[in-house]
Amino acid sequence: MQSISNGDCGDVNSLSKSPQLDVLLAGYAAQRADCSAIYGASTNMLGFIVGTMGFVAVFVGDPSRIPPIWLALVAVLPWGMLSYHSLMVGMNAGHSYVCEVYERLIAEVAPEGLIYREKEKGEKIILGVTVGERFLDPRRASISRSAASFFAFIASICLPLLYSVSLLINLWGKSWGWFIFAAIVTSIGFIIVLANDVRNFVRPEVEEIDKLLASLK
Repeated sequence: MQSISNGDCGDVNSLSKSPQLDVLLAGYAAQRADCSAIYGASTNMLGFIVGTMGFVAVFVGDPSRIPPIWLALVAVLPWGMLSYHSLMVGMNAGHSYVCEVYERLIAEVAPEGLIYREKEKGEKIILGVTVGERFLDPRRASISRSAASFFAFIASICLPLLYSVSLLINLWGKSWGWFIFAAIVTSIGFIIVLANDVRNFVRPEVEEIDKLLASLK
């Protein structure tokens, strides 16, 4: 990617007044808005999932009184939402990466008080999403922050799985048909969520874009 400081403007003063910078700032603002919207939506969805499981656990009471079809449906309910939630987490990571790209470019014309150099790459960047990534990204965060991320990841997988398994146990002796249905759907949902969460950590899409941008420099 061509640096904005290498454009037709020639120097920082002319660049700061150029339409090129206006486009850059507009794009950056749009990406930050997307990050905020996706993060808020994913947090609300996760809260809804946890609330739903808690509601079922409290109000179902004695599962022997519940028809098998309803036990099967509430057993598989979290996995559809968790699958979409895993996509939203990945999208948010992608938008955060794009924000970092914008912030490196903006750093070329930003005031010195807003600029620092990354520890990993040594590149100039403005204060922005990279500050949050030092808390959330296990590859950049401290040991305690990384431990919190991994604990949250394990809990987000294991607790819904225990929830579904507890309902499947009650289905075992009530209806083989609904038990098999719920077990298959739960297994598929678990595999999809686990695979997406692993890819969210590896972020192959981001690595692909990173290589493309590096080839354009």
